[in-house]
Amino acid sequence: MRDEILKRLFAAQDAEYKKFNDILTPGADPALTIGVRKPAMRIIAKEIAGGDYLRYIGELPHQCYWEERLIHGMVIGYAKMPHDEWQELMRGFVPFIHDWALCDSTVTTQKRIKKERAETWDFIAGCLRSASEFTMRFGCIVCLDYYLDGEYIPRVLAEITDISRHFLAKTPPEKLRLKKGAAPDDAYYTMMGAAWCLAEACAKCPEEAFSLLESRCLDAVTQNKAIQKARESFRLSPADKEKLLQLKIV
Repeated sequence: MRDEILKRLFAAQDAEYKKFNDILTPGADPALTIGVRKPAMRIIAKEIAGGDYLRYIGELPHQCYWEERLIHGMVIGYAKMPHDEWQELMRGFVPFIHDWALCDSTVTTQKRIKKERAETWDFIAGCLRSASEFTMRFGCIVCLDYYLDGEYIPRVLAEITDISRHFLAKTPPEKLRLKKGAAPDDAYYTMMGAAWCLAEACAKCPEEAFSLLESRCLDAVTQNKAIQKARESFRLSPADKEKLLQLKIV
């Protein structure tokens, strides 16, 4: 089954897109990327999800092409299965995430979380408390996409705060900088995921998000990036954007 899918992927290869995508996803090994656009991969993933998807997942080696791994994540999202099976498969998938694009593109496919938030929360909270950069980012992006509302916002912001405290405990504030490679423990993409989630919260749950920013308990990288991204939003008023500007940590 895997061989057949690989043939289809290489048939859909776009050399120029591969060059562009390789630059965009520095965590991916260029030797293991094919260069296939996501709409084509989604078509393949939906076909697999409607058939023997466990066979396809089982045939994937530990080291496979980037597109195969993304299809793996998409299949888990598209296939019809009980929640317990979905969560088991997702737990097995998350450790394979080593770049932001694989992370974020997989999350957008897990639409079932919208209806299964209560059953999924403990799993996501565990991801947020992981020591792995992209497992933590996975948790942040899931929160951004599916948990920013009045019911869950206190939990989400508490987790973001704990992530930030973890970084502050390990690295002096003056050494934290908004630059790839400068965050502690390879944490750059985690911090950007947390900041993006907080920026989105400023639009969806402004009272709670602004209160956290006003407390100035976050590290400067997360706080300032969240403010930057929130101020780029068309959903915030000029007054709120000006208020955010005053909350930057210099």
